Amino acid sequence: MSEAAQALGQKLRTEREKRGMSAQKMADDMHLDAWVIDALEAGDYERIGPAVYAQGHLRKYANILGV
Repeated sequence: MSEAAQALGQKLRTEREKRGMSAQKMADDMHLDAWVIDALEAGDYERIGPAVYAQGHLRKYANILGV
């Protein structure tokens, strides 16, 4: 995991928590399993699979939060 990936994940987690959303609620809104949200917030993109999936999930996550 790179420092940039960890920083991005922390930013997403902070924004989600600011809005009072749980990781499970975000996962439900994105139609994903909660472990995917955990992996995104940890910057552990390899757990998700091919990079294209992680990129798409990150983009959607950021759009939902407006960041």
